[in-house]
Order: sequence, then C-alpha cells, then structure tokens
Amino acid sequence: MSRALVKSIHLALAKVGSAAGEDALSRWLTKDDRLSVKRADSLLCRALLRGVLVSATQSAPERWRIAKTSAGKPMVVNADGATAPSVSISHSGEWSACALSFAGDVGIDIERMRCDRNLSGIARRAFGPLECAEVEAEGCVRFYAIWTLREAIAKALGTGLAMAADRKDRVAGGTHSGFRQVTLEDDAWQIMQETLGSGLSLAVALRGSAEPALQWWPAEP
Repeated sequence: MSRALVKSIHLALAKVGSAAGEDALSRWLTKDDRLSVKRADSLLCRALLRGVLVSATQSAPERWRIAKTSAGKPMVVNADGATAPSVSISHSGEWSACALSFAGDVGIDIERMRCDRNLSGIARRAFGPLECAEVEAEGCVRFYAIWTLREAIAKALGTGLAMAADRKDRVAGGTHSGFRQVTLEDDAWQIMQETLGSGLSLAVALRGSAEPALQWWPAEP
C-alpha cells in the first residue's frame, strides 16, 4: 500500500438527482445494495462509497461488503481479506457524502444550514461553554461548524449522538482553514470543516496526529 494512500482521506459528495449522483448510482450500486437499502439518499451514499473504494484501492466494487459494527458504525469488508479502511457516511436533505481512510478512524458529517432555528438554545443543550460563546458571537455558520465537527468525531468513534451533545467543549477555537489538531480524551485528532456555497456545512475528523491529505472523488465540489 502506498504512503500517499495511507496518509489520505478520500471523500465524495453528491446531490440526489444531480448528474454526478445519477452517474454514481448507475455505475457503482450492486444488486445487494438495491435489495438492502430503499431511501434515495442512503442508496447514493452506498454508490459513492463503492466508487471511492474502487478509486482508492483499484479493486472491483463487488469485492467489498458494506456492513455495520455492533454499535451501528458503517464498515467495509474485503472479500479477499485485504486490509479494509475506516469509512463513514452522512446525508442531509438531498445531499449524500462519504469518507474513507487507511490512516485511522474517520468520521464525516454534513448538514444543510437552517439559520431560522433557535441555534443558541440548541447549543446550550449540546455544546460546551466556550463553543456556546462562539455561537453567540458568530451565529449560524459557526453553530453548524461546531455541530458537524462534533458529529464527525462521534461518527469516527461510533459512539452516536451522546458524545456529540455532551455539553463539553471539544472543538472550540474559532474558524480555521484546513486541518487543525485537537486533543480529546488524550487522543490526537485532525479535524477540518468547510462551509460550501450550497449552504452545506461539511466536517471531517480523523483520529491521529499526522495531518492527512484530502482526495476528492471524482472531483472537489
């Protein structure tokens, strides 16, 4: 396995009904996917994940079985016994996304921003005090940056929403460009968040101290 592959996070993002989404569905879904998943956004997540697996590992899509851990975290198993990456999926509205990495536990979260909600109130029930202060000062975009980062970390760990809403400061520190390192329960993490022009907040978290490279498939949105 190449060093570039080991140090990378591979990402995909597409909208249900878009040209990229329809192409992924037509090329990468298996019969098992179509039998086991019904929702359009979940089907697109599977298609994107298989496409990223093929692109990253140069293997056939049928060589990968998509399953879940006992805690409900998505996982992939290779039919040939090859080393499998950590994977994560997310969907919000019509958008679907996935991430995979051989560098460590990875999590991804996307959220359509709804700025008409009582975001300060939600923050007080879920975030730590420093994060709440950032939401009060910076508003909607900062709320969703914190929320998606916290969810991405929880997804990487497979702990569900309990950790994402435990009212402890986890990602306070303002807006950053690219990855930054944080320490959570004595573990080093690399986290990044972007607010896309479509009103979508996207966050990625990777457990580990080495800053990863981002590889978008088929291309950066």
